[in-house]
Amino acid sequence: MIDGVEYWDIDDPEMRPKRHIPNRTCLPSDWRYREDLIYLYRDNLKMADKWKVRLEVQQRLDRKNRKDIAKKRKKGIKFLKLN
Repeated sequence: MIDGVEYWDIDDPEMRPKRHIPNRTCLPSDWRYREDLIYLYRDNLKMADKWKVRLEVQQRLDRKNRKDIAKKRKKGIKFLKLN
């Protein structure tokens, strides 16, 4: 609940927000912008599957990169900070 208003109910079988949250409050990473879910909602299973695979490939690459950097940090390799 936010300010006494229930926006989300985990027990809701569709796992959807209970009330519309204005888009200006949503981050670009919000699940509502996931292409695979958008195509799934529109019953385009072929495109939903393609986007899901693409997302999973990206997640695996991100995980690998994080592990590689963690190993390098343990070895004492310093990285340039970009500010």
